[in-house]
Amino acid sequence: LNKKKISKVYHPIRVSYYSTFFFKRDIKLILFSIMHNLLEYDKNMKLFSYLKKENLKRLQTLYIDDNKKYNEKYLPDYYKKIYSSDLLTKKLKCLDKLDNLFNLNKNKDKNLKKKYLFEIKKYILPLAKKLSKSLYFYLNLLYLHNIKLLNQK
Repeated sequence: LNKKKISKVYHPIRVSYYSTFFFKRDIKLILFSIMHNLLEYDKNMKLFSYLKKENLKRLQTLYIDDNKKYNEKYLPDYYKKIYSSDLLTKKLKCLDKLDNLFNLNKNKDKNLKKKYLFEIKKYILPLAKKLSKSLYFYLNLLYLHNIKLLNQK
């Protein structure tokens, strides 16, 4: 396995691990964290027949079109769906972004980093603030750290 594939395997495991810090032992959140990237990996939807309808709906809500994810018109609509989704989906979105922020410094594209950090500030931090003070604190800390790193280069 190459590094990128290994990283894709570890990402859901890390996200589920973070969930135990911020939301105690929420078994549904832990399990959903492990499967949250299924749409990205199972384009033929072979695994979807095994999912409950509510989890399939969550996965569809979380799925972001990579070709449009920094489109100024797409992002507000995407986050409107996230903001109107259930609590589990909102928590997962914030935890997913937390893990991504830990690894943002590995990306060499400064412009992409700026867009990503704008997304965090505009959509994720306000959402996290409503969900958990400690999650908001850590997300904000990582956000500020990444801003500092971006401005140093």
